[in-house]
This record gives sequence, C-alpha cells and structure tokens, in this order.
Amino acid sequence: MGGNACHKKLLPANVETSMNIDQIPLSVINLPVQISRSELNRVTRELMMQIFKDDLVLEGGFLCHIQPEPEIDIQAVRNEIHFDIPLQLEIRHKSQFQQIKAIGTLELNLNTKVEVFNQQFLSKTEMLQHRWIKSPVIKLLGVSLPIETIANQLIKKYKSKLIQSIDQQLMSTVDLAKLGQKINNYFKSPFFTSDDGILKVFVTPQEFALGPIFMNDQFITLPAIFYLENTISENIEINRRSGLDFSTRPFSDTSSVFAIQSRIPLQYIEQLLREQLLTQEFGNSMAKVKIQNLVLEGLGEQFDASFETTGSFKGKFKMHFVPGFDKESKKIQLKDFKLNIVSGKGMSKSLYTLLKNKLEKISKEAIESQLNTFMLDYLNTSELFLADKTITNGVKLKGKIDQYQIKDFWIFDKRMYFTVLVDLHLAASVDYIDQSVLIKR
Repeated sequence: MGGNACHKKLLPANVETSMNIDQIPLSVINLPVQISRSELNRVTRELMMQIFKDDLVLEGGFLCHIQPEPEIDIQAVRNEIHFDIPLQLEIRHKSQFQQIKAIGTLELNLNTKVEVFNQQFLSKTEMLQHRWIKSPVIKLLGVSLPIETIANQLIKKYKSKLIQSIDQQLMSTVDLAKLGQKINNYFKSPFFTSDDGILKVFVTPQEFALGPIFMNDQFITLPAIFYLENTISENIEINRRSGLDFSTRPFSDTSSVFAIQSRIPLQYIEQLLREQLLTQEFGNSMAKVKIQNLVLEGLGEQFDASFETTGSFKGKFKMHFVPGFDKESKKIQLKDFKLNIVSGKGMSKSLYTLLKNKLEKISKEAIESQLNTFMLDYLNTSELFLADKTITNGVKLKGKIDQYQIKDFWIFDKRMYFTVLVDLHLAASVDYIDQSVLIKR
C-alpha cells in the first residue's frame, strides 16, 4: 500500500504524555463516507458511456457502437473495486447501402486497484474475463456468421485501450494536488472566533488517508481519515506547514478525537482582570482600597498577579492561583488562591480577608466566565455544524460530540497552554454524485 505506514500520524491524540508546548497534539478524524450503490452504478454507467461515446472502427468496413446497460454491478473490498459491466454491442456496416446489423450483449469483468503513492492517486485496472449474455449472429448472403468471433477479436484489439481509458479517467478525476489545495483554502480562515474577535480556533490539515473500502447491500463505504493540528490563539503561526500529505491505511476506526492546543496570551487574561479589578473599590465603611498597576505573569502550573493598593492601605501584593478542569461541571476553574503582602504595614485582618475573598471571586468570574463561554460557544457551534449538515448537493455530514475534557494546563513564555480533547462520531452520506465534476467531457 502507498503512504507512510510508519508515520507519526498513526499515534492517537489522546495518548497520555507530558505537556510539550512545541508539539501540537494530533487530531484523528475518522469519516466513513457512505455512497448509495445505485447512485454509484449510475455514475459508473455515465463513465462507461463517456469512454464508449465514439464508435469503434473494425476491419471489413464495420462499425461497433457500444452502449452500457443499466444493470451494472460493483463490488468493493479493501482497496479493490470489481465491476461487472454489461455492454450492448451493435455491429453494422458503415455503408448506408448494406443493412447488415447485429446486436449482442457482452459482460466485462474488470478489477481496479487504487492506492496512493508519492502523493499521487493511482488506479490499475485489469480485465478478468468477458462472457456473452446474448450472442447474436450476422446473416450475410444467407450465411450465419457468429458475432462472437468478431467480438472476441474486438476485445483483444481494444482491451488495453479500454483499461487505459478507465484508469486515465479515474486518475484525472482524483487530482490530489487540487484536492489538497481546496482543503487548505477552506481552512485558511479561522474555524471559530470568539465574540470579542480575539481568540480563534485554527485548523491545519496535515494528512488525508483512505482506509479499506467495505460494502453491504445498499452502500459502499469509503473510510476517510483526516489528520489535523488545531490551536486556539489570537493568530495562526506563520511557520505552520501548508502542505497536505495523502496516503492509504490498512485500517480505520469509527470514533474520532479532535484535539486542540490552547495558546492564549497572558495579556488577554490580564486585560480581563484589569477590566474588573481596576474599576472597583474594596473594603467597608471603615477602610477602603483600590487596585492599580496590575501585572499578570505565570510559569508552569501557577499564575502570579502582582498589583498595588491605594487608599486606606498602600502596599504591594502578589496573588497566586492555579487553573484546572472540573470533570463534573465540564468547566475550567481557578483554584488554590493565595494572597501575599509583599510590602506595606498596618492592614487589618478583616480588610485582608475581605480583599482576598473579593479578589478571588472577581478573578474567578472574569477569567472562568470568558474562557468557559468561549469553549461552550465553540462546542455548540461545532454541534450545529455536525447536525445533519448538507455540505454540497447530495452530500450530508452528520455527527455528535460524545464528551470532552481539558488537561495539561501550563504557563510558559507569556502564554497559557492547555489541551482540549473532544471525542466524537462522524459520518457522511452521498445520495447524489454530480458527474459533471467527476467525468471530464
């Protein structure tokens, strides 16, 4: 099989690893594409009609007109497609004065192997056999001449041309370079943007693979596998790769893991705190303070917020807290709040307690609310996108999110990192195929 069988993309996104900010976790999206067998048979017939649109010139001044019958049968397993194609053959003399004609029905048994090698879609077709369903004869000067003899010569002569036509049609239809360009162009814009227009979800396709084909009485299923790198940030990094690899895989799965690495700038979170803390007065009727010069920093698992107070107590403080994910509420939560006085004297215990409780409450509300609202809006938008969406005429996408979790919180280089893992199931159905896109006329 083609492709990179030992490629790193075989690693699932939910493998437990230590936080590595330089390695974006890989999403593995399994999308089984169900195609109606009756629709595929129809399009195959259209393809055959295109291949046999011109009459074949035979020896002795005869012409052969070939018309595919409607009862085409297709079987598929793994990377092989088997075609049983009945063809109606009409053999006549090209002279208008000789009304010599015979009609017979010939079935071709073809087998096509498809694979991806060196970023190219390859198709190799071979004719397994041919058999007569109806074997007519030509009556020429009172002598019956079996048409089968002529047809067998026809098959022998045009066998290679027929096979080449099928393979050329398939390979020109499946243009991986154009497909890759279309996929990359689709994801140039952010997949999702927060209400304030700052945080965005960027999706970067890495590889597209085709798993083993299988079928039942009604459908042929093509397992499509997408490998993606996804980030939450204010902009997409310029050094992200823009190419798209293609391959075939010997296996596929029914579930998917959509992984996103958050790279939220601390400046964004700092601004959330500033908007809430620098506009308020803290204390009671006896003593009040205001906060100024707030700076948010962090390293590892902990945030550090430094600020000064004015009013009844002038001093410098440092507040510590740790981000995490609550599995029951499915929300990001800040915990382990600590407030230390760095400098300043004379703050009463009651004012300190009141300040600490207020700071904790407002900080949690400001940061938790914004981040959780962003995540909830993103998940709701994703569910709406997956809910029986018509991608194009005749093609529908359906899916659901099973569960999600957030882990690997880490603060480094003025950014807050964490990993979002979304478990989901996806499927696509094809009820109509636009042959004008597939068949080059």
